Amino acid sequence: MELFLFVLIVATILVCLLYFGYQRAEKILKSKVIFIHSNQINQNNLLLGKYSIPLQIHNSSQVEVIFPQLNESGDLIYTSQYYYLSKISIPTSDKHKHKMEFQVAKYLSKYIKEHLQTEKEIENLVLQYQQVHDLSKLILKSDMYSNQINIYEKAIEEIEKLLDKAKELEKMYIQIIREGLIGVKIANYNPNNIKNNQMVHQMKYKQVKDEYQYMKDTAHAYGELISQRK
Repeated sequence: MELFLFVLIVATILVCLLYFGYQRAEKILKSKVIFIHSNQINQNNLLLGKYSIPLQIHNSSQVEVIFPQLNESGDLIYTSQYYYLSKISIPTSDKHKHKMEFQVAKYLSKYIKEHLQTEKEIENLVLQYQQVHDLSKLILKSDMYSNQINIYEKAIEEIEKLLDKAKELEKMYIQIIREGLIGVKIANYNPNNIKNNQMVHQMKYKQVKDEYQYMKDTAHAYGELISQRK
């Protein structure tokens, strides 16, 4: 009986630890910026220091984070790392809020996450284009389905336009993020100027993003039409 109670207590404790660990991981994941408590981070190579952007939960005790950087040529690159929850905190105190690196990281967080999502969508669009293109070549050789070629040609056209717009949007993300990181490197840089400097980029970004969403809806409609014709 005592052994059973002991096992039950241990199991309950483990379940509670896993539950609270997962809840904390979810809270971290929803944060725009997190702070990494690790002496292994070389802050000289990271423009945002120990501030990073949370990406996804690896397991109940680890979170994948990303550090945006500029290489020697000034190109934007991302470094992905996994850290245990014990090494991560959500910066809320005044000592963080007044740091330039924190303010820049918070501002860029949205664009970084959307940029990564757009990269995935571009990969999927390339795959979709190839699939529809291959189907259109088969249809041209078919006596039974050749009358549907216009639908596939239109779908290819829509995917091409969508792909071009996605790449344009990707360039906007890179430009906005790179400008923010370059600002960190400039001596006596005032982080309050970020939004002013990026105003033109933001207006163009919103326009391109709206156009991209419209094209996605159109391409999706053609995709459904093709599925119905199969």
